[in-house]
Amino acid sequence: MVPHRPRVIEAGGGKRVRRALAGLVLMSAPLAATDLRGRVVRNDPYRTGVPAEGVRAVLLDQNQRPAGNAVSGADGFYYLYNVRPGIYQVEFRFVNLRTRQEARKRIGVTVENRQSQDIPLVTLEN
Repeated sequence: MVPHRPRVIEAGGGKRVRRALAGLVLMSAPLAATDLRGRVVRNDPYRTGVPAEGVRAVLLDQNQRPAGNAVSGADGFYYLYNVRPGIYQVEFRFVNLRTRQEARKRIGVTVENRQSQDIPLVTLEN
């Protein structure tokens, strides 16, 4: 029995076409960073789930050092770009509307190796 030989595709001038192989290598290359999206809402005495504008979201690495930060927009969404995969905490810094003092809330986040990832909804109590 004759062993199977891989088929070589040749282009003009006898040059081997390696684009398909190069494309496969590029597609399997690991991503270096992930874009994160999250949303912050407030509960007030009259409504729940009101978008919280102006909340600072600080991404903390495992050594509690800042690795990024963002501020939520009018819709309550915030975005953290180019975050390396790993385990982090997101600390939310905001003004408590009842006490008028700065308050903080933290959640843990595991950033996966993909293009984008959503962070779970965070509700701030006033």
